[in-house]
Amino acid sequence: MKRILSILAVGVMLLGACSADDSDDADDTTTTEAELNAEEALSTFCEDGDTYVEALDTYGQIFTEEEPTVGDLKEGADPLMDAREQAQESGDELKAAIEQQNEEAAEAEEEAMKEAEEAEAAGEEPPSTTSTSLVEVDVSEDTLTGVENAEGNFTATTEGIDDSTPLSEASVSLTSAAYALEVSWLALLTEAGCVDDEGEALAQVREYVAAAQSDLELAGYYEGTIDGIWGTETATAVKELQAANGLPETGYLDPPSQAALAEELAGQESNQVSALQGVLKSLGFYDGPIDGQWSQQLEDSLKEFQRELGVPETGQVDEATLRGFQDRLAEVDQAMIDSTSTTLAPETTAAPTTAAPE
Repeated sequence: MKRILSILAVGVMLLGACSADDSDDADDTTTTEAELNAEEALSTFCEDGDTYVEALDTYGQIFTEEEPTVGDLKEGADPLMDAREQAQESGDELKAAIEQQNEEAAEAEEEAMKEAEEAEAAGEEPPSTTSTSLVEVDVSEDTLTGVENAEGNFTATTEGIDDSTPLSEASVSLTSAAYALEVSWLALLTEAGCVDDEGEALAQVREYVAAAQSDLELAGYYEGTIDGIWGTETATAVKELQAANGLPETGYLDPPSQAALAEELAGQESNQVSALQGVLKSLGFYDGPIDGQWSQQLEDSLKEFQRELGVPETGQVDEATLRGFQDRLAEVDQAMIDSTSTTLAPETTAAPTTAAPE
């Protein structure tokens, strides 16, 4: 996959250097054969990259089946390797097309400068120039590095698994590696302009990341801002989650990590429900079991408390309800303190009188 990375790295360098040469002042704009070839090569690369991502997704889903086998694992690898090879070939063709396009653009620019110099020497008007445009492939170095690392990790993971590897271990390792590779390629294809509606795609990614950050925060792994940006803090939080659950520390919220997070949140929710049941029971609004399970009885009890409190009966623990709990519990505590103080207070007795001395 380093071939594809070098292709895009060269593409970014050359296209970035030449894009500034495009000018609105150009007298004429033509589309050369090299430009058409580059556009077609980029289109093919986008299609093959999309196929590769789909193959990675399909491969990862093998391990979500109830009883995957080593045979399923090996069989599913064949179409994945085919898609990977095709993406590499398309990348080579894209590199060649971009290089050819830049060579022709450089030659045209050199010829135009020569003609302009000759015209100036002869005291003539310079000839009209022809401007050529290049296909933009604006991929960041971080994205390229991410793909390279994910490809290397996936290769190392697959090479480290043989017929003696426990299936459960292979499933987790390969699912994590395939997911990381899929995410990195999605970022690459988005930046390369392969997504029809890039703005919508990025908005969906932001929404997904923000939800993940919120869940990680609830589970106690994330303390940063809920901003929808998958940065170092978010990746570190995921690695901490993975480490706590004995999973490969990829920094990506892959299916095994999602399952672990969901399980932790479910346990946390159960504890919160138990606490709510206990509070309502202590205040005399709930007489059901304290089992951490949300029920209609619990919701009705909560609404009854809200009704008496004079706040909207939402059946949810909102800010107004929390304040109500605090006030009522404080009243109960004060009543207990007053009761205890009354019980333990010493009895008052009349002071002894002494006879006045005669």
